[in-house]
Amino acid sequence: MVEDIPTRIKSLNWESIQNELDENGFAKLPPILTKDECESFMGLYNEEESYRTTINMTRYRFGNGEYKYFSYPLPEVIQSLRESFYPELAKTANRWLGYLKKPELFPGNLQDFLKTCEEYEQTRPTPLTSFSRSLPLL
Repeated sequence: MVEDIPTRIKSLNWESIQNELDENGFAKLPPILTKDECESFMGLYNEEESYRTTINMTRYRFGNGEYKYFSYPLPEVIQSLRESFYPELAKTANRWLGYLKKPELFPGNLQDFLKTCEEYEQTRPTPLTSFSRSLPLL
């Protein structure tokens, strides 16, 4: 299952996606995960040991629901998605920095980016999942 994620992401039409990002600030992607992968991922929500913190949205007036930040080690599907999407998203970020006449900041792979984060004492994982009473968001 997870082994196929990098292939699926690499096979996306990245030229078109990058153009959409530049034109609209967002791009709609086709489905990446299988139904089984999504169900497995949703099943993680109740496994408290997978998360480092839970935020109650009502407490902060963000609406009804909660979101949770994953702990390391990240679930395989999340790690695979991060590693697979990162290179193209780094290209986007660096290109946009260029539009602002700023130097490129983002290295070409996730591991180098995480090393840079560590140098600035940013060591906690940031992937999260959320639940709202009206709509679960993953």
